[in-house]
Amino acid sequence: MRKRLPYFLLLLSSLTASAGSSALLVGNAKYPLGSQQLPEIRKEFPLLSRSLRSFLKFEHLDIQYNLDATPMKRELTKFIIGADDSEGIKGKDFCYLHFSGHGLIRGSQILLLPSDSKYHRNSPTMLLETCPLDQILRLIKEHDDVPTLVVIDCCLEGDETQFELSKLTEDCPDNVCLVAPVSIGEQAPAKSLLNKELIRCLKDNELKTWQAVAQNLPNPKTGFSPLIINPEALASVAKTEVIDLDPTEGKAFFTFLNELDPETTPGGTKIHNALGQQFIFCPEGRCTTGSKQDEKGRSNEGDEKPIDRMITPKFLIGSREITQREWKSVFRTNLTEQAGKAFNDANSYRSINQKTIRGYLGAKTPADLVLKKNPELPMYWVNCHEALEFCQELTRIDHDRGFLPKGWEYGLPTEWEWEYACRGGRFAEFDYSTDLSENGWHLGNAFLDYEGVGLSRSLIRITDPAAERGGPHVTGLKLPNPWGLYDCLGNVWELCEREEGAGTGSALNPRRGGSWLADAKFCRPAQRDQIESTFRFIDQGFRICLRETGVDLGR
Repeated sequence: MRKRLPYFLLLLSSLTASAGSSALLVGNAKYPLGSQQLPEIRKEFPLLSRSLRSFLKFEHLDIQYNLDATPMKRELTKFIIGADDSEGIKGKDFCYLHFSGHGLIRGSQILLLPSDSKYHRNSPTMLLETCPLDQILRLIKEHDDVPTLVVIDCCLEGDETQFELSKLTEDCPDNVCLVAPVSIGEQAPAKSLLNKELIRCLKDNELKTWQAVAQNLPNPKTGFSPLIINPEALASVAKTEVIDLDPTEGKAFFTFLNELDPETTPGGTKIHNALGQQFIFCPEGRCTTGSKQDEKGRSNEGDEKPIDRMITPKFLIGSREITQREWKSVFRTNLTEQAGKAFNDANSYRSINQKTIRGYLGAKTPADLVLKKNPELPMYWVNCHEALEFCQELTRIDHDRGFLPKGWEYGLPTEWEWEYACRGGRFAEFDYSTDLSENGWHLGNAFLDYEGVGLSRSLIRITDPAAERGGPHVTGLKLPNPWGLYDCLGNVWELCEREEGAGTGSALNPRRGGSWLADAKFCRPAQRDQIESTFRFIDQGFRICLRETGVDLGR
Protein backbone atom coordinates (compact mmCIF):
# COMPACT_ATOMS: atom_id res chain seq x y z
CA MET A 1 0.00 0.00 0.00
CA ARG A 2 2.82 2.27 -0.89
CA LYS A 3 3.33 4.96 -3.42
CA ARG A 4 6.40 5.40 -5.58
CA LEU A 5 6.65 7.29 -8.80
CA PRO A 6 9.85 8.50 -10.43
CA TYR A 7 8.58 11.94 -11.36
CA PHE A 8 8.25 13.19 -7.81
CA LEU A 9 11.86 12.47 -7.18
CA LEU A 10 12.73 14.96 -9.87
CA LEU A 11 11.14 17.61 -7.67
CA LEU A 12 13.66 17.15 -4.92
CA SER A 13 16.49 16.76 -7.39
CA SER A 14 15.88 20.34 -8.46
CA LEU A 15 17.06 21.53 -5.06
CA THR A 16 20.39 22.00 -3.44
CA ALA A 17 19.52 23.61 -0.16
CA SER A 18 21.73 25.97 1.75
CA ALA A 19 23.37 25.67 5.14
CA GLY A 20 20.34 26.30 7.38
CA SER A 21 18.37 23.32 6.07
CA SER A 22 16.90 20.31 7.85
CA ALA A 23 15.20 17.06 6.93
CA LEU A 24 13.20 14.32 8.65
CA LEU A 25 12.69 10.93 7.02
CA VAL A 26 10.11 8.62 8.65
CA GLY A 27 9.99 5.07 7.33
CA ASN A 28 7.42 2.66 8.74
CA ALA A 29 8.33 -0.76 7.39
CA LYS A 30 6.63 -2.92 10.03
CA TYR A 31 2.90 -3.04 10.70
CA PRO A 32 0.62 -5.39 12.69
CA LEU A 33 -0.01 -8.84 11.26
CA GLY A 34 -2.53 -8.70 8.46
CA SER A 35 -1.08 -5.51 7.01
CA GLN A 36 1.44 -5.45 4.19
CA GLN A 37 5.04 -5.24 5.46
CA LEU A 38 7.44 -2.88 3.67
CA PRO A 39 11.00 -4.18 4.30
CA GLU A 40 12.53 -2.33 1.33
CA ILE A 41 12.26 0.95 3.25
CA ARG A 42 15.19 -0.07 5.48
CA LYS A 43 17.33 -0.63 2.39
CA GLU A 44 16.35 2.58 0.62
CA PHE A 45 16.57 5.17 3.38
CA PRO A 46 20.35 4.88 3.99
CA LEU A 47 20.94 5.31 0.25
CA LEU A 48 18.52 8.23 0.11
CA SER A 49 20.11 9.95 3.10
CA ARG A 50 23.60 9.64 1.59
CA SER A 51 22.36 11.09 -1.69
CA LEU A 52 20.70 13.97 0.13
CA ARG A 53 23.83 14.75 2.13
CA SER A 54 26.00 14.67 -0.97
CA PHE A 55 23.96 16.98 -3.13
CA LEU A 56 21.93 19.00 -0.64
CA LYS A 57 23.46 21.00 2.20
CA PHE A 58 21.40 19.62 5.08
CA GLU A 59 22.67 20.82 8.43
CA HIS A 60 20.29 18.42 10.19
CA LEU A 61 19.04 15.15 8.69
CA ASP A 62 17.25 12.66 10.91
CA ILE A 63 15.93 9.19 10.04
CA GLN A 64 13.32 7.40 12.14
CA TYR A 65 12.02 3.88 11.55
CA ASN A 66 8.87 2.06 12.65
CA LEU A 67 7.34 4.75 14.82
CA ASP A 68 4.20 3.98 16.79
CA ALA A 69 1.51 6.65 17.07
CA THR A 70 2.86 8.58 20.07
CA PRO A 71 6.56 8.73 19.06
CA MET A 72 5.60 9.51 15.44
CA LYS A 73 3.54 12.50 16.51
CA ARG A 74 6.32 13.56 18.87
CA GLU A 75 9.02 13.39 16.15
CA LEU A 76 6.87 15.30 13.65
CA THR A 77 6.13 17.99 16.22
CA LYS A 78 9.80 18.17 17.23
CA PHE A 79 10.87 18.58 13.60
CA ILE A 80 8.38 21.40 12.96
CA ILE A 81 8.23 23.42 16.18
CA GLY A 82 11.37 22.19 17.96
CA ALA A 83 12.15 20.41 21.23
CA ASP A 84 15.24 19.50 23.26
CA ASP A 85 18.22 20.00 20.93
CA SER A 86 16.05 20.62 17.84
CA GLU A 87 15.25 24.19 16.82
CA GLY A 88 12.42 23.20 14.48
CA ILE A 89 11.91 24.71 11.04
CA LYS A 90 11.88 28.33 12.17
CA GLY A 91 14.61 30.37 10.52
CA LYS A 92 15.73 27.58 8.18
CA ASP A 93 16.42 28.13 4.48
CA PHE A 94 14.72 24.91 3.39
CA CYS A 95 13.05 21.91 5.06
CA TYR A 96 12.24 18.45 3.77
CA LEU A 97 9.74 16.06 5.38
CA HIS A 98 9.41 12.55 3.93
CA PHE A 99 7.02 9.79 5.04
CA SER A 100 7.17 6.25 3.63
CA GLY A 101 4.68 3.66 4.82
CA HIS A 102 0.94 3.05 4.71
CA GLY A 103 -1.62 5.77 4.20
CA LEU A 104 -5.29 6.12 3.35
CA ILE A 105 -8.05 8.67 3.01
CA ARG A 106 -11.02 8.83 5.32
CA GLY A 107 -13.66 11.33 4.44
CA SER A 108 -11.84 14.52 3.51
CA GLN A 109 -8.64 13.66 5.39
CA ILE A 110 -5.34 12.01 4.44
CA LEU A 111 -4.12 9.75 7.25
CA LEU A 112 -0.49 8.64 7.66
CA LEU A 113 -0.38 5.34 9.53
CA PRO A 114 2.08 4.82 12.40
CA SER A 115 3.67 1.43 12.78
CA ASP A 116 1.13 0.23 15.37
CA SER A 117 -1.96 1.25 13.36
CA LYS A 118 -4.30 -1.58 12.43
CA TYR A 119 -5.49 -1.12 8.88
CA HIS A 120 -9.24 -0.93 9.43
CA ARG A 121 -10.62 1.88 7.33
CA ASN A 122 -13.84 2.07 9.33
CA SER A 123 -12.31 1.80 12.79
CA PRO A 124 -13.88 4.39 15.12
CA THR A 125 -10.46 5.03 16.70
CA MET A 126 -8.60 5.44 13.40
CA LEU A 127 -8.10 9.19 13.82
CA LEU A 128 -6.52 8.62 17.24
CA GLU A 129 -4.17 5.98 15.80
CA THR A 130 -2.91 8.05 12.86
CA CYS A 131 -1.22 11.32 11.94
CA PRO A 132 -3.67 13.41 9.87
CA LEU A 133 -1.86 15.35 7.15
CA ASP A 134 -3.94 18.48 7.67
CA GLN A 135 -2.60 18.78 11.24
CA ILE A 136 0.99 18.55 9.97
CA LEU A 137 0.36 21.24 7.36
CA ARG A 138 -1.32 23.44 9.97
CA LEU A 139 1.72 23.20 12.25
CA ILE A 140 4.04 24.18 9.41
CA LYS A 141 1.81 27.11 8.47
CA GLU A 142 1.65 28.39 12.06
CA HIS A 143 5.35 28.03 12.78
CA ASP A 144 7.19 29.60 9.84
CA ASP A 145 7.04 30.32 6.12
CA VAL A 146 10.28 28.51 5.24
CA PRO A 147 10.15 26.76 1.82
CA THR A 148 9.25 23.16 2.66
CA LEU A 149 8.92 20.01 0.58
CA VAL A 150 6.56 17.39 2.02
CA VAL A 151 6.72 13.98 0.31
CA ILE A 152 3.97 11.49 1.21
CA ASP A 153 5.27 8.18 -0.11
CA CYS A 154 2.21 6.01 0.59
CA CYS A 155 -1.17 4.94 -0.74
CA LEU A 156 -4.04 7.39 -0.74
CA GLU A 157 -6.60 4.63 -0.99
CA GLY A 158 -10.19 5.22 0.06
CA ASP A 159 -13.48 6.66 -1.13
CA GLU A 160 -12.38 9.46 -3.41
CA THR A 161 -15.95 10.70 -3.84
CA GLN A 162 -15.93 11.94 -0.24
CA PHE A 163 -12.59 13.68 -0.54
CA GLU A 164 -12.43 17.41 -1.27
CA LEU A 165 -9.20 17.99 -3.19
CA SER A 166 -9.92 21.72 -3.26
CA LYS A 167 -9.84 21.73 0.55
CA LEU A 168 -6.44 20.02 0.59
CA THR A 169 -5.15 22.59 -1.88
CA GLU A 170 -6.56 25.37 0.26
CA ASP A 171 -5.12 23.91 3.48
CA CYS A 172 -1.65 23.50 1.98
CA PRO A 173 0.39 26.60 2.94
CA ASP A 174 1.82 28.67 0.10
CA ASN A 175 5.36 27.85 1.25
CA VAL A 176 4.79 24.06 1.10
CA CYS A 177 5.18 21.90 -1.98
CA LEU A 178 3.20 18.69 -1.32
CA VAL A 179 4.06 15.62 -3.37
CA ALA A 180 2.55 12.13 -3.51
CA PRO A 181 3.18 9.51 -6.19
CA VAL A 182 -0.50 8.63 -6.51
CA SER A 183 -3.68 10.66 -6.67
CA ILE A 184 -6.52 10.56 -4.17
CA GLY A 185 -8.24 7.17 -4.02
CA GLU A 186 -5.39 5.22 -5.63
CA GLN A 187 -3.42 2.30 -4.26
CA ALA A 188 0.31 2.48 -4.99
CA PRO A 189 2.43 -0.47 -6.13
CA ALA A 190 3.77 -2.64 -3.32
CA LYS A 191 7.33 -1.75 -4.35
CA SER A 192 7.74 1.97 -4.71
CA LEU A 193 9.74 3.60 -7.47
CA LEU A 194 9.87 6.96 -5.73
CA ASN A 195 13.00 6.70 -3.60
CA LYS A 196 14.87 4.76 -6.28
CA GLU A 197 14.25 7.47 -8.83
CA LEU A 198 15.07 10.24 -6.39
CA ILE A 199 18.41 8.61 -5.60
CA ARG A 200 19.12 8.27 -9.32
CA CYS A 201 18.29 11.93 -9.98
CA LEU A 202 20.54 13.10 -7.17
CA LYS A 203 23.34 10.76 -8.27
CA ASP A 204 23.16 12.00 -11.86
CA ASN A 205 22.93 15.61 -10.67
CA GLU A 206 19.77 16.17 -12.72
CA LEU A 207 18.96 19.63 -11.44
CA LYS A 208 15.90 21.04 -13.13
CA THR A 209 13.81 24.14 -12.60
CA TRP A 210 10.53 23.57 -10.78
CA GLN A 211 8.61 24.69 -13.84
CA ALA A 212 10.26 22.01 -16.01
CA VAL A 213 9.69 19.34 -13.36
CA ALA A 214 6.02 20.24 -13.03
CA GLN A 215 5.58 19.86 -16.79
CA ASN A 216 6.95 16.31 -16.61
CA LEU A 217 4.74 15.13 -13.76
CA PRO A 218 1.59 14.17 -15.71
CA ASN A 219 3.55 11.58 -17.72
CA PRO A 220 1.41 8.39 -17.34
CA LYS A 221 4.27 5.86 -17.68
CA THR A 222 3.43 3.92 -14.53
CA GLY A 223 -0.34 4.13 -14.80
CA PHE A 224 -0.64 6.47 -11.83
CA SER A 225 -1.40 10.17 -11.73
CA PRO A 226 0.93 11.88 -9.25
CA LEU A 227 -0.42 14.47 -6.86
CA ILE A 228 1.50 17.72 -6.57
CA ILE A 229 0.38 20.95 -4.91
CA ASN A 230 2.27 24.26 -5.01
CA PRO A 231 5.34 23.28 -7.06
CA GLU A 232 6.16 26.98 -7.26
CA ALA A 233 6.65 27.07 -3.47
CA LEU A 234 10.27 25.99 -3.89
CA ALA A 235 11.16 28.09 -6.91
CA SER A 236 13.22 30.43 -4.71
CA VAL A 237 15.43 27.70 -3.27
CA ALA A 238 18.91 28.40 -4.60
CA LYS A 239 21.13 25.82 -6.25
CA THR A 240 24.55 25.54 -4.67
CA GLU A 241 27.69 23.54 -5.26
CA VAL A 242 28.17 21.28 -2.26
CA ILE A 243 31.37 19.37 -2.83
CA ASP A 244 34.48 21.54 -3.17
CA LEU A 245 36.61 19.61 -5.68
CA ASP A 246 39.76 20.55 -7.55
CA PRO A 247 39.42 19.24 -11.15
CA THR A 248 43.16 19.63 -11.79
CA GLU A 249 44.07 17.51 -8.77
CA GLY A 250 41.31 15.06 -9.68
CA LYS A 251 42.59 14.47 -13.21
CA ALA A 252 46.19 14.10 -11.99
CA PHE A 253 44.99 11.60 -9.38
CA PHE A 254 43.12 9.60 -12.06
CA THR A 255 46.22 9.49 -14.26
CA PHE A 256 48.47 8.47 -11.36
CA LEU A 257 46.24 5.52 -10.43
CA ASN A 258 45.84 4.41 -14.04
CA GLU A 259 49.60 4.34 -14.54
CA LEU A 260 50.60 3.18 -11.05
CA ASP A 261 53.92 1.36 -11.12
CA PRO A 262 54.08 -1.51 -8.58
CA GLU A 263 57.74 -0.65 -8.03
CA THR A 264 56.91 2.86 -6.80
CA THR A 265 58.91 3.70 -3.69
CA PRO A 266 56.76 3.63 -0.53
CA GLY A 267 56.28 7.20 0.64
CA GLY A 268 58.38 8.45 -2.28
CA THR A 269 55.36 9.71 -4.21
CA LYS A 270 52.59 11.67 -2.53
CA ILE A 271 49.46 12.39 -4.54
CA HIS A 272 46.32 14.42 -3.76
CA ASN A 273 42.77 13.55 -4.81
CA ALA A 274 40.22 16.17 -5.91
CA LEU A 275 39.16 16.82 -2.31
CA GLY A 276 42.76 17.66 -1.35
CA GLN A 277 43.45 14.46 0.61
CA GLN A 278 47.05 13.30 0.32
CA PHE A 279 47.76 9.58 -0.20
CA ILE A 280 50.89 7.47 0.33
CA PHE A 281 51.63 4.39 -1.78
CA CYS A 282 52.03 1.11 0.14
CA PRO A 283 53.37 -1.80 -1.97
CA GLU A 284 52.70 -5.48 -1.49
CA GLY A 285 55.11 -6.88 1.06
CA ARG A 286 55.75 -8.95 4.14
CA CYS A 287 55.17 -7.46 7.55
CA THR A 288 55.50 -8.78 11.09
CA THR A 289 52.63 -7.59 13.26
CA GLY A 290 52.47 -7.70 17.03
CA SER A 291 55.31 -7.16 19.50
CA LYS A 292 58.11 -8.95 21.30
CA GLN A 293 57.37 -10.33 24.76
CA ASP A 294 59.56 -7.77 26.48
CA GLU A 295 58.22 -4.68 24.70
CA LYS A 296 57.28 -2.01 27.22
CA GLY A 297 53.53 -1.65 27.68
CA ARG A 298 52.76 -4.89 25.82
CA SER A 299 49.26 -6.34 26.07
CA ASN A 300 48.49 -10.06 26.43
CA GLU A 301 50.11 -12.64 24.14
CA GLY A 302 46.92 -13.39 22.25
CA ASP A 303 46.52 -9.80 21.08
CA GLU A 304 50.15 -9.03 20.24
CA LYS A 305 51.74 -12.34 19.34
CA PRO A 306 54.26 -11.67 16.51
CA ILE A 307 52.90 -13.00 13.20
CA ASP A 308 54.54 -12.80 9.78
CA ARG A 309 51.95 -11.65 7.25
CA MET A 310 51.82 -10.99 3.52
CA ILE A 311 50.13 -7.68 2.86
CA THR A 312 48.44 -7.86 -0.54
CA PRO A 313 47.32 -6.28 -2.76
CA LYS A 314 49.05 -2.89 -2.93
CA PHE A 315 47.06 0.07 -1.60
CA LEU A 316 47.28 3.77 -0.89
CA ILE A 317 46.57 5.26 2.52
CA GLY A 318 45.75 8.80 3.63
CA SER A 319 48.71 10.64 5.08
CA ARG A 320 46.45 12.24 7.70
CA GLU A 321 43.29 11.48 9.63
CA ILE A 322 40.02 12.65 8.07
CA THR A 323 39.42 16.23 9.14
CA GLN A 324 36.22 18.02 10.09
CA ARG A 325 36.37 19.93 6.80
CA GLU A 326 36.65 16.76 4.73
CA TRP A 327 33.90 15.05 6.70
CA LYS A 328 31.45 17.91 6.20
CA SER A 329 32.33 18.22 2.50
CA VAL A 330 31.28 14.61 1.89
CA PHE A 331 28.88 13.57 4.65
CA ARG A 332 27.14 16.92 5.21
CA THR A 333 26.95 16.72 9.01
CA ASN A 334 29.08 18.81 11.33
CA LEU A 335 30.78 18.10 14.63
CA THR A 336 27.93 19.52 16.72
CA GLU A 337 25.41 17.30 14.98
CA GLN A 338 27.58 14.22 15.43
CA ALA A 339 27.98 15.06 19.12
CA GLY A 340 24.20 15.34 19.32
CA LYS A 341 23.87 11.78 18.00
CA ALA A 342 26.20 10.55 20.74
CA PHE A 343 24.34 12.56 23.38
CA ASN A 344 20.99 11.07 22.34
CA ASP A 345 22.29 7.51 22.01
CA ALA A 346 20.38 5.35 24.51
CA ASN A 347 22.61 2.28 24.07
CA SER A 348 24.81 1.02 26.89
CA TYR A 349 28.29 0.07 25.66
CA ARG A 350 30.74 -2.52 26.89
CA SER A 351 33.53 -0.12 25.87
CA ILE A 352 32.51 2.31 28.63
CA ASN A 353 31.45 -0.04 31.42
CA GLN A 354 27.94 -0.74 30.11
CA LYS A 355 26.92 2.91 30.28
CA THR A 356 25.44 5.33 27.78
CA ILE A 357 27.87 7.86 26.31
CA ARG A 358 26.02 10.73 27.93
CA GLY A 359 25.94 8.94 31.29
CA TYR A 360 29.61 7.95 31.16
CA LEU A 361 30.76 11.49 30.40
CA GLY A 362 28.21 13.13 32.67
CA ALA A 363 27.22 15.50 29.84
CA LYS A 364 24.24 17.79 30.44
CA THR A 365 23.90 19.02 26.84
CA PRO A 366 25.38 18.07 23.42
CA ALA A 367 27.57 21.18 23.69
CA ASP A 368 29.48 19.47 26.54
CA LEU A 369 30.74 16.96 23.99
CA VAL A 370 32.27 19.48 21.55
CA LEU A 371 35.82 20.32 22.56
CA LYS A 372 36.82 22.57 19.71
CA LYS A 373 35.63 23.33 16.20
CA ASN A 374 38.35 23.65 13.61
CA PRO A 375 38.10 22.42 10.02
CA GLU A 376 41.62 20.98 10.19
CA LEU A 377 41.11 19.03 13.41
CA PRO A 378 40.46 15.31 13.02
CA MET A 379 36.78 14.41 12.88
CA TYR A 380 35.51 12.56 15.94
CA TRP A 381 32.14 11.31 17.26
CA VAL A 382 32.05 8.96 14.26
CA ASN A 383 31.15 5.26 14.43
CA CYS A 384 32.30 2.49 12.11
CA HIS A 385 29.13 2.46 10.02
CA GLU A 386 29.45 6.18 9.29
CA ALA A 387 33.15 5.90 8.46
CA LEU A 388 32.35 3.18 5.90
CA GLU A 389 29.49 5.27 4.48
CA PHE A 390 31.93 8.17 4.10
CA CYS A 391 34.22 5.93 2.03
CA GLN A 392 31.33 4.68 -0.12
CA GLU A 393 30.08 8.19 -0.75
CA LEU A 394 33.53 9.56 -1.62
CA THR A 395 34.00 6.62 -4.01
CA ARG A 396 30.75 7.47 -5.76
CA ILE A 397 31.58 11.18 -5.96
CA ASP A 398 35.02 10.60 -7.47
CA HIS A 399 33.71 7.96 -9.89
CA ASP A 400 30.84 10.17 -11.04
CA ARG A 401 33.19 13.05 -11.80
CA GLY A 402 35.81 10.96 -13.52
CA PHE A 403 38.47 11.40 -10.82
CA LEU A 404 38.70 7.72 -9.85
CA PRO A 405 39.31 4.87 -12.34
CA LYS A 406 36.85 2.00 -12.44
CA GLY A 407 37.79 -0.79 -10.07
CA TRP A 408 39.26 1.55 -7.43
CA GLU A 409 37.39 2.38 -4.24
CA TYR A 410 37.97 4.09 -0.89
CA GLY A 411 37.67 2.14 2.35
CA LEU A 412 39.00 1.78 5.87
CA PRO A 413 42.36 0.03 6.21
CA THR A 414 42.28 -3.43 7.71
CA GLU A 415 44.12 -3.92 11.00
CA TRP A 416 47.13 -5.40 9.25
CA GLU A 417 47.21 -2.79 6.47
CA TRP A 418 47.10 -0.13 9.18
CA GLU A 419 49.94 -1.68 11.18
CA TYR A 420 52.02 -2.25 8.01
CA ALA A 421 51.66 1.42 7.04
CA CYS A 422 52.13 2.66 10.61
CA ARG A 423 55.44 0.79 10.93
CA GLY A 424 56.58 1.94 7.50
CA GLY A 425 56.86 -1.71 6.49
CA ARG A 426 59.58 -2.42 9.11
CA PHE A 427 59.08 -4.44 12.30
CA ALA A 428 60.96 -2.96 15.26
CA GLU A 429 60.58 -2.82 19.01
CA PHE A 430 58.75 0.34 20.12
CA ASP A 431 59.48 2.16 23.37
CA TYR A 432 56.63 4.59 23.90
CA SER A 433 58.52 6.47 26.63
CA THR A 434 61.14 7.64 24.12
CA ASP A 435 59.68 7.03 20.65
CA LEU A 436 56.28 8.71 21.04
CA SER A 437 56.93 12.26 22.22
CA GLU A 438 57.81 13.60 18.76
CA ASN A 439 55.26 11.48 16.86
CA GLY A 440 51.97 11.45 18.73
CA TRP A 441 49.51 13.25 21.01
CA HIS A 442 48.58 11.24 24.11
CA LEU A 443 47.27 11.95 27.61
CA GLY A 444 50.68 13.00 28.79
CA ASN A 445 51.21 15.78 26.23
CA ALA A 446 47.81 16.62 24.71
CA PHE A 447 47.45 19.60 27.06
CA LEU A 448 50.58 21.24 25.64
CA ASP A 449 49.78 24.28 23.48
CA TYR A 450 46.13 23.20 23.43
CA GLU A 451 43.72 25.93 22.44
CA GLY A 452 40.06 25.22 22.95
CA VAL A 453 37.53 24.29 25.57
CA GLY A 454 39.34 21.06 26.28
CA LEU A 455 38.03 18.13 28.27
CA SER A 456 37.18 19.03 31.86
CA ARG A 457 38.39 16.68 34.53
CA SER A 458 34.91 16.51 36.05
CA LEU A 459 33.40 15.40 32.75
CA ILE A 460 35.31 12.13 32.59
CA ARG A 461 36.39 11.94 36.24
CA ILE A 462 40.13 12.02 35.56
CA THR A 463 42.32 13.39 38.33
CA ASP A 464 45.35 14.04 36.12
CA PRO A 465 45.61 17.86 35.70
CA ALA A 466 46.94 17.30 32.18
CA ALA A 467 43.49 16.18 31.10
CA GLU A 468 41.81 19.44 32.05
CA ARG A 469 42.58 21.16 28.79
CA GLY A 470 43.50 18.21 26.62
CA GLY A 471 41.94 17.50 23.27
CA PRO A 472 42.63 16.58 19.65
CA HIS A 473 45.19 18.62 17.74
CA VAL A 474 45.33 19.81 14.14
CA THR A 475 46.57 16.97 11.97
CA GLY A 476 50.20 16.97 10.88
CA LEU A 477 51.81 18.90 13.75
CA LYS A 478 53.94 15.95 14.90
CA LEU A 479 56.71 14.31 12.87
CA PRO A 480 55.61 11.82 10.20
CA ASN A 481 56.62 8.16 10.14
CA PRO A 482 59.20 6.90 7.58
CA TRP A 483 56.55 6.65 4.86
CA GLY A 484 55.12 10.12 5.50
CA LEU A 485 52.03 9.27 7.60
CA TYR A 486 51.08 11.74 10.34
CA ASP A 487 49.36 10.98 13.67
CA CYS A 488 49.22 7.22 13.27
CA LEU A 489 49.94 7.08 16.99
CA GLY A 490 47.76 9.22 19.22
CA ASN A 491 45.47 12.15 18.41
CA VAL A 492 42.37 9.98 17.71
CA TRP A 493 41.77 6.24 17.66
CA GLU A 494 41.54 5.16 14.02
CA LEU A 495 38.73 2.81 13.01
CA CYS A 496 39.73 -0.18 10.89
CA GLU A 497 37.88 -2.69 8.81
CA ARG A 498 37.22 -6.14 10.24
CA GLU A 499 39.41 -8.77 8.64
CA GLU A 500 39.02 -12.53 8.60
CA GLY A 501 41.29 -14.05 11.19
CA ALA A 502 41.64 -10.83 13.19
CA GLY A 503 39.81 -12.33 16.16
CA THR A 504 37.04 -9.72 16.29
CA GLY A 505 33.44 -10.58 17.03
CA SER A 506 30.65 -9.98 14.54
CA ALA A 507 29.40 -6.90 16.40
CA LEU A 508 32.85 -5.50 17.16
CA ASN A 509 35.23 -3.45 15.06
CA PRO A 510 38.97 -2.92 15.51
CA ARG A 511 40.53 0.46 16.05
CA ARG A 512 44.23 1.23 16.33
CA GLY A 513 46.79 3.82 17.36
CA GLY A 514 45.55 5.20 20.67
CA SER A 515 44.48 8.81 21.18
CA TRP A 516 45.05 12.09 22.99
CA LEU A 517 42.91 10.69 25.82
CA ALA A 518 44.83 7.40 26.11
CA ASP A 519 47.90 6.63 28.18
CA ALA A 520 51.08 6.55 26.10
CA LYS A 521 51.34 2.75 26.43
CA PHE A 522 48.18 2.43 24.34
CA CYS A 523 49.69 4.53 21.53
CA ARG A 524 51.92 1.78 20.12
CA PRO A 525 51.87 0.16 16.65
CA ALA A 526 51.03 -3.27 18.11
CA GLN A 527 48.26 -2.11 20.46
CA ARG A 528 44.86 -3.56 19.47
CA ASP A 529 41.44 -2.50 20.63
CA GLN A 530 37.88 -3.49 19.75
CA ILE A 531 34.69 -1.46 20.07
CA GLU A 532 31.04 -1.89 19.11
CA SER A 533 30.34 -0.91 15.51
CA THR A 534 27.76 1.70 16.62
CA PHE A 535 30.04 3.21 19.27
CA ARG A 536 31.10 6.86 18.92
CA PHE A 537 33.46 8.65 21.24
CA ILE A 538 35.20 11.92 21.91
CA ASP A 539 38.60 10.57 20.79
CA GLN A 540 37.62 8.27 17.91
CA GLY A 541 38.10 9.08 14.20
CA PHE A 542 39.56 7.40 11.14
CA ARG A 543 41.82 7.64 8.09
CA ILE A 544 40.99 6.14 4.72
CA CYS A 545 42.79 4.00 2.18
CA LEU A 546 42.33 3.31 -1.52
CA ARG A 547 42.36 -0.14 -3.12
CA GLU A 548 42.10 -1.53 -6.61
CA THR A 549 39.33 -4.12 -6.30
CA GLY A 550 39.25 -4.99 -10.01
CA VAL A 551 35.47 -4.76 -9.85
CA ASP A 552 33.52 -2.31 -11.97
CA LEU A 553 30.97 -1.03 -9.48
CA GLY A 554 28.82 0.38 -12.25
CA ARG A 555 29.07 3.97 -11.08
